[in-house]
Amino acid sequence: MSQRKLGAKTSLPDDPEWITFPRSDGDAKLLPKNTERIVDSSGQVNFMRPVGLDESAAINWRVGVGSQVAIKLDYPEGPSYVLKNWPDGYQFYDHNKGPAPSPRHDPYLCGSTLVNRFRSINEFIPHAVWLMTDETLNRANCECKYCAKKPQRVVTEVLALPSGPRRGSSTASSPSKSIRRHREVRKPRQYAQVRRAPKPVKTVRAGPEQSLVQERDNDVRHSLVTGEAGVSRWHRKGELVWCALNPPIRGEKEDGCIQFWPGIVDRVDVHTDVLRHENAIDAALESMQIHPAELDPGTASGEDNSPVVSGDANTKPPWDVRQWYSYNVKLLAVTSTCVVSDNEVLPYLAYAPSEQLLGTLQDQLQQIMHTNAIAEMDSDLTRTFLFSPIPEKQDAQDPFAGPSTVLVPDFARYREAVVPFSLAVQIASNVAGFWGPTDEWECKFTIPTNTPPPPPPEPRPHASTPAQESDAGLSLEALLTQAAENNAVDVNHRATAQNVQINPDGIYRPQGMSDEEFEERRTRMLGQHPVPAPVVTQTRYQGLWWGAERIWTDELVRLKLARCQFAPAGTDVFYPPAGPSASGARMWRTAATRRPWTNDGSGTTKECRACGQLYELADGDWEDPMEPSQPPPQASGSSNGKGKERASDVGAGANGSVAVSQGQSGPSFMPGPSPLKPPPLPNPDPAVSVADTADAALAQTTQGSGKFKAQTVGSQLSHPANSVPYPLPRPPKGFKFHRIHPPGHEVVLSLPLISGRYYPGLLEHPLMQPLIDKAFDVPSSDGGLEKSRHLWAMEGLVAGVHQSMDPTIWKPSRTVMFKDADAESRSHFKALWEEVKESRVQIDMSQYLNPDAMDVDMY
Repeated sequence: MSQRKLGAKTSLPDDPEWITFPRSDGDAKLLPKNTERIVDSSGQVNFMRPVGLDESAAINWRVGVGSQVAIKLDYPEGPSYVLKNWPDGYQFYDHNKGPAPSPRHDPYLCGSTLVNRFRSINEFIPHAVWLMTDETLNRANCECKYCAKKPQRVVTEVLALPSGPRRGSSTASSPSKSIRRHREVRKPRQYAQVRRAPKPVKTVRAGPEQSLVQERDNDVRHSLVTGEAGVSRWHRKGELVWCALNPPIRGEKEDGCIQFWPGIVDRVDVHTDVLRHENAIDAALESMQIHPAELDPGTASGEDNSPVVSGDANTKPPWDVRQWYSYNVKLLAVTSTCVVSDNEVLPYLAYAPSEQLLGTLQDQLQQIMHTNAIAEMDSDLTRTFLFSPIPEKQDAQDPFAGPSTVLVPDFARYREAVVPFSLAVQIASNVAGFWGPTDEWECKFTIPTNTPPPPPPEPRPHASTPAQESDAGLSLEALLTQAAENNAVDVNHRATAQNVQINPDGIYRPQGMSDEEFEERRTRMLGQHPVPAPVVTQTRYQGLWWGAERIWTDELVRLKLARCQFAPAGTDVFYPPAGPSASGARMWRTAATRRPWTNDGSGTTKECRACGQLYELADGDWEDPMEPSQPPPQASGSSNGKGKERASDVGAGANGSVAVSQGQSGPSFMPGPSPLKPPPLPNPDPAVSVADTADAALAQTTQGSGKFKAQTVGSQLSHPANSVPYPLPRPPKGFKFHRIHPPGHEVVLSLPLISGRYYPGLLEHPLMQPLIDKAFDVPSSDGGLEKSRHLWAMEGLVAGVHQSMDPTIWKPSRTVMFKDADAESRSHFKALWEEVKESRVQIDMSQYLNPDAMDVDMY
């Protein structure tokens, strides 16, 4: 065994600057216990000797660690920094091991709850820096070899720690012996070698560091699905919805029954059904031709010859595939969870309890508070009710049948449902008042300037030499004269491409030309210096909890303002309204939700805004005179690729827009035309020669062959392979969406102007039919259809102000929203109960103190 000692003596520097640890991860209970020197039967020792702070070995560590900590923390240069003491719970030891007369000495710093022991100064330096800087003591932030799980060599190189011996403080304890050197045998020099041909380094293009949220992509694409095989999915996880009760809970009054219960979407499942057509299989079999297979002359007669079935490849299969969604909804204020289909759930804004129902609930609630036992009412304030609005377990087996309309009175069940339903309605109302952005990411962009560059200055007349006149291009004679003079000069002093003064812009600058004259020439040739636009780093969000709804960027939302309230006559950047029908609602496609900094006079505050493109509803047969009409892309979430391509960001549109338009241009993360759906080539008349249209066809096919460098802010987020643009959703029947400003522009709005999500086809929902029929039955004298503007606003037929979310309180997460809403609702319910309870206690006390107060004296 090698013999070591602690090393040379080290003393404290003069006037040291002490460093004290503000926190520690040490624990004195973990310090070594074998601190006594015990010699065993073989004359060996193995113990840990505590080393004081003033011993040379401890001073060496304190000086080494303190100096490096000061460097890492950028302390002022000059003073000699020394650790004043070890972290709390730490102790420095001298490990004595080996023969008792001359044992081996190894220094160890022990006591950390995360590291068994530190063996050298360089091992402890990163841990010391972590203790000085990390208030949370999160081990993931420590860069030492034990916490980071890296070799000490790598830690030393990365942190630029001082290099030295492996253990730094160990030297031999006995005099060094002379080492006999052997004669070095030289190896023969190698003059030739065969190796593999080197390959160039593969350069990997740096991709985006921030990615698109998968939930956002799924929600937006599923809401745009159309076709016979599938339906669009409206509701999203975490949203607040109304679940239809089948059967409803009926009370004493016909208009006071509970038909819907508020709940939270907890899970979304997709189901597939195969529906067989009646008499379709028989017809398909009749269309097929079944005939025996002809025997091959070369085959044996004993082989099986199966019949050959042939039919028309274009024959429609005798079945249909239908997909539908089911939602696991957690009902508010109760322990029940129900599974409902699309036909049994409505968005939160699509329904509101009637005034008759609310009045009945208020009367029933007051009656219950005055009649129920006080102890029972006290327990109702804190518990989740065991009442189940769903009487039996129901499965979403028939999503297209709709709820039952048969109402059976059940007064006891209705009375039992009053308290939890009232609490659930209050919780839902409180959740609708909360908002909060989600999925934060850092967006970097430049703001283009609208001011044109200043014109170049006019050249000023000045006296010039013949050499300068030739450079300015004043006359051909001056140029020939300068060339002749240059040829007569010695070749070593001649103006050539090797010795002339070339400006970084590639302009020759003759000797003796002043800076002002040269700048004038450069401006005349190249124009003004382009002023680089400043790069702005902005915090943006991909999603938004807006009351009861979940809103994502790149989807269409409703605004409170009508079209007639926003540039009704048009401006230089806004088109005029699209005819008589354009006085209705205004739609807005979100491109990003951002958080700029504003100053209200008292200081800098945070404000969340949103930006995107504006659309209006126009008649379906209306033609836009400002833009060429193009067919909108299909609302589909699939692609033709196999999905094996590398997921990366896609180029931006040519116009630099940040949201999709109604044509083939994609959203902020897609190029203008979709690569999966190229525009059709010219289809001339057969009588026209191909040569006459070849130029147009080649120009159209090679337009995007080069690498497209234009990008938008949305390209900073990586996207799945084979991504296709998000198209606009289906507009209301008889209308189409029309963008009211040219491409390349976006509108920045305050969040309170957002009404909520757009639900295409909501008015066709089975649960909405009674409300629609009731709205059409209202006579014109009582308001007619105008009285139900809150229904038409859900599909964007009128301004969104008539039915909108109005959240005002920010919350950090969706979970906090529901917790705070529940607490506030129970607090309100408790305050109401305390008033009733106090009046009941006073009545009981008065009757107890004066039991004969109601007796009548008959004498």
